[in-house]
Amino acid sequence: MTDQEKFQAVFGRLHASADTMTEVKKAMNHETNRKPRRLTKKAVTLALAAVLLLALGAGAYAAGLFGMNVRPATEEKLQPGSYYIRDEEGNWDYEAGPQLPAEGLTFTWEGDTPVYKVEFRPGWLPAFPNHVWRDGVEVRWNAEDWQTYLWRDRGQFGSYGDLGVQYQISLYYAEPGKRMTLWGEYQTVETDTWDDLSVTKVEMLYMEERGPENYVILFSESQGYMVVIGGSDDLETLEHIARELEIRQTDELAEPGQSGWGMLNIGRG
Repeated sequence: MTDQEKFQAVFGRLHASADTMTEVKKAMNHETNRKPRRLTKKAVTLALAAVLLLALGAGAYAAGLFGMNVRPATEEKLQPGSYYIRDEEGNWDYEAGPQLPAEGLTFTWEGDTPVYKVEFRPGWLPAFPNHVWRDGVEVRWNAEDWQTYLWRDRGQFGSYGDLGVQYQISLYYAEPGKRMTLWGEYQTVETDTWDDLSVTKVEMLYMEERGPENYVILFSESQGYMVVIGGSDDLETLEHIARELEIRQTDELAEPGQSGWGMLNIGRG
């Protein structure tokens, strides 16, 4: 047997079996995975790349990925200032001291590639938003338009007293050196993965007077953005919003935000 015949005898048998291809198709079928989110062109590209890796059995270098670190906040990150308190008669007053509670979750990012602006379009909302923004300008609500920030309040939006915000959808970008914190008593309810998005669900209590706050946080390692869906609605409702949210990446570079520290709590950013 010649060398060519030996080569064909060995490598001619290397191909994906019918069972393997069936499993790959199941993994790509989001009905099977019960993830009612639209597969974007980016997600389809990643899925096809996974098939090629299975067929070739080769390693690959994933370029242009971003990372997000989530860790408990510490007292060292507290900022001096003042905050509202209630006196014995129930009246609001200022008190000097740390402005923020000691507990919380801090989010930081890493990555050295350009970040492009993204936009979102809700596929489902429990009620229409009464505040809609696009690129820093307030606009009229149109379900077909792409947005960058929106929320629905109950007419009492503010930092103190009842939270008053039913839901809010906001965007953030992976900027190395920047940190954003959810302050208050928290419980990380669940972490998950939807398509190429990492998902973190958090229950939060920033102030007793505000009541509970719930958050569903989506992060894209491939595109370097974070979408925060939060509000006084329960986690099940906020997750419904998140799963039906359509997100697209544009060809426009995202404008860098303010470096340093910021807050994710609704009404406190």
